Amino acid sequence: MSPIISSMEHDQTATIVEHLDVSYGPDEAHRIDFYQSSTLITSEPAPPLLLFVHGGEWHSGSRKDHNKMARELINKSDGDLTVGVLGYRLVEPTGNNQHPTALSDLFLALRFLLLHSSVETIPGHARDGYITWTKHVEKFAIAEKYGFDPHRVVLMGHEVGAWMAAAVLLDARVEQWGKESVVPAIGTTYKEGKKIVEKVMAWILVDGIYDLQSLLEESVVHRTYLSQAFSLSSSEHGTDFGQLKRASATSWHARSATFYYNGEGPRVHVCHSTDNEKLSQRQSDEMVQYLDHELFHVSGENNVSDVHFSPAEVNLKTGSWGSHAAMLTNEGFLSDVAEVVSDATGPKRKKEYEKKVKKRRAMRREAAYEFD
Repeated sequence: MSPIISSMEHDQTATIVEHLDVSYGPDEAHRIDFYQSSTLITSEPAPPLLLFVHGGEWHSGSRKDHNKMARELINKSDGDLTVGVLGYRLVEPTGNNQHPTALSDLFLALRFLLLHSSVETIPGHARDGYITWTKHVEKFAIAEKYGFDPHRVVLMGHEVGAWMAAAVLLDARVEQWGKESVVPAIGTTYKEGKKIVEKVMAWILVDGIYDLQSLLEESVVHRTYLSQAFSLSSSEHGTDFGQLKRASATSWHARSATFYYNGEGPRVHVCHSTDNEKLSQRQSDEMVQYLDHELFHVSGENNVSDVHFSPAEVNLKTGSWGSHAAMLTNEGFLSDVAEVVSDATGPKRKKEYEKKVKKRRAMRREAAYEFD
């Protein structure tokens, strides 16, 4: 399908290129819509990717609802951003596509977007009397085709989409009485999973659903769609809420530090609009409290000597950004999102990391000399 070119709303001299209905899997719902500035299609380096996952209580919502948000984010990023809006299978009234279908689809999309498609071998050659090493360069066909840097990714989700994004940040595979989790691994191999997660430089979790049992405690109105999305078996002893507990992000554990970007603690921004009419701030508060505890020791696993990688950053952001749906097109909120993306993926962060690596290597050399 040929790309669609349209004008940006706030700058009529700039245009946005849309690659719509890009297939990432076999189902009709396995589609991604890409948006980017036409001025950056062939730019070097390629812009970062913000992958957005919509909400809708597992059974509703569409990627097509968020084209305005995507355009605004590109505008507020001065065009230096590619936005991908993910579609996935929704729960049907018949019970089809129950949990963990949505997570399986997200993981499939991430493998499609972020894993290399081929490896180019560049043989070594003689130069100044030395033989250079043979290089093996990973090629990312999807990233090259749709114009984004697969090593600079921000994952953003709204409502259920935030819960889905959290399943990339944390390991959602919770065992039940010694049985394997119903949730698949993020990659088909351990190495694949690591390669995917380490490319995510920040998470933006927006008005999310995280603790499903706590959600029911707030209001029974949530039971209808939770019962539809999850198999809540009942008996004379009452309803079995064990599956809700296992499916709650507040039951998932942090991944090994080596999974996260450069071995650093992950950057997580939990956002809540105080005008939200569907969800109170309780869900966001509980998630922040849980992440503060769960991610506290992550950055310590990959330390060398006295050189410490950055610890995890968990930030709660609140504001009067409009209703549950309107928040996603609120000017102030989208400005904050653009700033988070810039800070997480910009050159300053890369330079800070390179400085730490340089210091670490110097300390290793010094330690080696002392040992000799």
